Amino acid sequence: MFLINQSDNKATPICKKTFGELKLSERYDLQEWIANTPAILGEKLLIIQKEFSGFSDTNERLDLLALDGLGNLVIIENKLDDSGRDVVWQAIKYASYCAKLSTTEIIDVYQKFLTANAVDDTAELKIREFFDGLTLDEIQLNTGEQRIVLVAANFRKEVTSTALWLLEHNVQIKCIQVTPYLFNGSLLLDAEQIIPVREAEEYIIGLSNKKQDSQKRTASSSQKINEEIFFSQLTQQGELVFGQLFKFAKENSGLFFRWGTKGFSLNLRLNNNGSFVGLCFGYPPNSVFRQSIYTGIDEINKKIENNIEVVDIYKNGIAEMPMFVNAGNNYKWIVSDDATIEQAKQFTALLSEIINSISEA
Repeated sequence: MFLINQSDNKATPICKKTFGELKLSERYDLQEWIANTPAILGEKLLIIQKEFSGFSDTNERLDLLALDGLGNLVIIENKLDDSGRDVVWQAIKYASYCAKLSTTEIIDVYQKFLTANAVDDTAELKIREFFDGLTLDEIQLNTGEQRIVLVAANFRKEVTSTALWLLEHNVQIKCIQVTPYLFNGSLLLDAEQIIPVREAEEYIIGLSNKKQDSQKRTASSSQKINEEIFFSQLTQQGELVFGQLFKFAKENSGLFFRWGTKGFSLNLRLNNNGSFVGLCFGYPPNSVFRQSIYTGIDEINKKIENNIEVVDIYKNGIAEMPMFVNAGNNYKWIVSDDATIEQAKQFTALLSEIINSISEA
């Protein structure tokens, strides 16, 4: 890592350190950084407990427990300079312990965490805020898979090999490599996802689902849905709105859908090397997001160079559509009973304008 001086175009190396050299601890330093700023792990997470030990018949403690944006429980295990050999087995045990936690139990776990940290808000309120104001009846917690995130400065081959094998067998696991740096007395931290490699993440998950199909496994809530399943879950107005969106997509050769366990992304191919950007995302009524369309503004910010004009077009267009409301870095349209085909056409017209702008960026 280098610090660039733009005035003389010189680069100054930033000193890479180990946690041991800096006398940093796993529990009181690394764990606290992640607990206070979970974005270090590269995604939106809600930390609901630290040093969680609420398991029957064992005194074992997992480092951090979190919820992701789909309501899945995320087990986070932290190590310092060496991952050790047994961290995967340790995390799998904790995931199995958490698999049966109910919504009520999760809220109780989180409330204890908030109380211990002198936070006045209730767990229910904080969870609703995390899920953009959905009611608890609309939020599905721990109904799908449990995910594992391993954090360390260095991962042993025993760990990386096992993690890759688990990914191939549809266990959602990530390895995040963290590296401390010291510069002019300031401590810096670099965090990089090394498994799965971000560019290959969807590909690896796709291989896993293909393997499941070949083995003729019974479909479950953790498997990807498809267009037929998606439309079978929609309301009458949902069929009208999403029908218009799908019609638009199929009339534009550069667009394609990618399906997940909860919904889809509508994507635009950027070039011939397989790269793409998500323009919007759709979810059925029984998902945690309800029957909705989310914009892809955050995706465009990450993947499109010189994106200011594109993002401005997207945001200005959405501003003229009152059915969209703010949802973090994006906007969402809850497709309710008063949704109309005209609104859907207005949105697809905006997407067409965005596609043209991206092609010119």
